[in-house]
Amino acid sequence: MLTLKPLKNIKDLPKIEELINISQSIAMIEAILMPEWEFRYFSFNKNWDNNQYMASLRDGEGSHYYILFNINSKIDETDIECLGKIYDKDSLVNDDIQNLIKPIDDFKLFLDEVAFENDDATLYFYFNHHKNVWEAIPFEKNIPFLGVFKYREEAYIPWAEQYYEISIEKDIIKEFFEFKPLTQKMVSKLNSKLTIEDVLEDIYEIGYPYHIK
Repeated sequence: MLTLKPLKNIKDLPKIEELINISQSIAMIEAILMPEWEFRYFSFNKNWDNNQYMASLRDGEGSHYYILFNINSKIDETDIECLGKIYDKDSLVNDDIQNLIKPIDDFKLFLDEVAFENDDATLYFYFNHHKNVWEAIPFEKNIPFLGVFKYREEAYIPWAEQYYEISIEKDIIKEFFEFKPLTQKMVSKLNSKLTIEDVLEDIYEIGYPYHIK
């Protein structure tokens, strides 16, 4: 099975707002390619909690990531805090990782969330507003699963074509990563069996823009 292209360095992640849009785009693509939620890799919930979004990946074999976006941060109401964790079952796990994270106040809410499976963690990452840079604990290179946020369709298409056993046009995936409003034409190019009305519930949960004529 082809794995998703890793991210060379955590500092290569885009700005938070762009990370949100890419997360929404992938989740929308997946909702169209795979109507059954439990078989999707990528998901996004714009209504996770009050002023919180949550992006996730589950590979069905135990590996996963969770990314929490706090829209109203203590820094400034226009800023967004972003915290995330990755668990890669094929990577070595730092047994002391929880002790490394606990002193960071911003992670308390994240660590208290049972749904994020914090007992299994390869690394945590967050955006440091004071330094204006992404940081990871522990620091690693070639971070699994996150390459799609930098390489976008170049990373997503080869993996998706193998996983879903279909051929996917680069141009249609590019439209999603450009965050163009969803139309029936876009839906049909990915899944000819669906209408845009079929994915309205997913659209609302993901928060992806759409247009119905």
